[in-house]
Amino acid sequence: MKENVTLTLDEKGNTGKIWRVIALLVIIAGVLGTAAYAWQRYTAGQWVLFSTPTATPTFTHTPVVPTATLLEPTETLTLTPTATRSGPLSYVIKEGDTLYYVADQYEIDIEALIAYNLDQGIDLTYFLQVDQEILIPPPDFHAPTLTPMPSNVSPGTIIEYTVRPGDILQLLAEEFNTTLDAILEENEDLSENPDVLSVGQKVRIPVDLLALTPATPTRQPSATATPQPSATPTP
Repeated sequence: MKENVTLTLDEKGNTGKIWRVIALLVIIAGVLGTAAYAWQRYTAGQWVLFSTPTATPTFTHTPVVPTATLLEPTETLTLTPTATRSGPLSYVIKEGDTLYYVADQYEIDIEALIAYNLDQGIDLTYFLQVDQEILIPPPDFHAPTLTPMPSNVSPGTIIEYTVRPGDILQLLAEEFNTTLDAILEENEDLSENPDVLSVGQKVRIPVDLLALTPATPTRQPSATATPQPSATPTP
């Protein structure tokens, strides 16, 4: 009877040991599994030992107050200065152009405009034509000095006169106190057409010829004899 009891107790003791071994193996397996899982997450960069809390930004709502614009700024025009010409310019005549208009646009004297073009072989004393090309003189160009009436010269002295716009021989004769025939005698090239003069043309004028013309004597009335009463004889 005693042996049977002993065997039973031994069997129970062995059974307890077996369960403890199984429990230990389960624990070891759990620890190893947990360690393997942790190592896998660590090597993949998905798990750190000590995590740093990430600051969450807080959005602060700031109301934007629109600014009322009373006046819209206007664009400031930039004036481009006109370059001062240093030489002659070419100008093409347009419909409606006159010499006075062109001279006024370029702020030059019409005499200078005509004289400069005449020096370049362009005669502006006739009608202008559309698309005709003329020259604007440089700023330092000046028209020929007008020939003044000479003083302290002997009557009949010949001067050389430069024709101006609007000149005609008859007016020149009156201006220089001479005659039209005297001017034509000194300028044979004008005899064929004395009414056509070119601006800038040189004309020889004998001045003050009328001073040589003797004055026409004025006929004085002859004295009328007043008859004297004859003496009456006394009887």
